[in-house]
Amino acid sequence: MGEILETYVFQDRTSEGYESLLRIGKRYKSAAGIMVNSFADLELGALKAFKEQGPGLGLPPVYPIGPVIKTGSTDVFSGNDCLS
Repeated sequence: MGEILETYVFQDRTSEGYESLLRIGKRYKSAAGIMVNSFADLELGALKAFKEQGPGLGLPPVYPIGPVIKTGSTDVFSGNDCLS
């Protein structure tokens, strides 16, 4: 996935994709927090950096809530009339 973004989005700074990623990235600072599908032992270095340096950069706290895995039905829209 990273290679795709690098090839098609980051190389052309005039592209709509690049502009969209910049807009989204700037909005992270306005969040009350960011949840990531991971756990502290797996991402220890990154989580430590966010905890120690994030507030000084105006970044919200990062909360590892994972691992979140899919179980049960493969139909993600079943039972959700608003999504069907």
